[in-house]
Amino acid sequence: MVELWLVRHGATEWNTEGRWQGQTDVPLSAVGQAQALALGDHLRALHASKPFDAIVSSDLSRAADTARAIGSALTLPVALDEQLREEQYGVLEGHTAAEMQADPILLAAWRARKAGRPSDGAESRADFYERVGGALEALRLRTGRVLVVAHGSFIINCYRHVHGHAIGSTVIRQGRCPRIGNTSLSILHGSPATWAVARCQWGLTPHLAAGDSSASLLDE
Repeated sequence: MVELWLVRHGATEWNTEGRWQGQTDVPLSAVGQAQALALGDHLRALHASKPFDAIVSSDLSRAADTARAIGSALTLPVALDEQLREEQYGVLEGHTAAEMQADPILLAAWRARKAGRPSDGAESRADFYERVGGALEALRLRTGRVLVVAHGSFIINCYRHVHGHAIGSTVIRQGRCPRIGNTSLSILHGSPATWAVARCQWGLTPHLAAGDSSASLLDE
């Protein structure tokens, strides 16, 4: 059996500005660094009574630095895995939704992505969904208590896989999945054969003050 603790990275300036990050390597902001330290302190208390066995993280710095803050608190090493990266958005990265709507080139790229025909090297939603599913299945084969530091859209797609929702289903707007804020915790229980869906918890932020967790930018 495995117990996965999915962690969204700490906040960045682009999170605050509402910019799509994708695989652009945006560092943690001062707020994000503080969130990561607060999460590390929270997890250290849990680790003392029931130890975590491993930490795995996306190799993008906003996730890796969040993971290292946790690893320092728990005295555990961090293994990096590029399969845990955020979706690649191509030309849309670095822009807000308002900028995409106002610029004809960006708007065309946004529409192409929604239609499943991304251009300029962007990852299709189908390919991203498949990548997340493959990473999640590999993690389910592990044993013990594993912390996985990744990204908002990655974790939302984990929710879709675990609960059997289709690519692009609006699971947050429909009230099915809680908001996946920065440094939120989502806890999954699984065996090599299945997930214990009823025991899964999503978007928990017990270590943060109210209002101190950015909402996920994407819900498609």
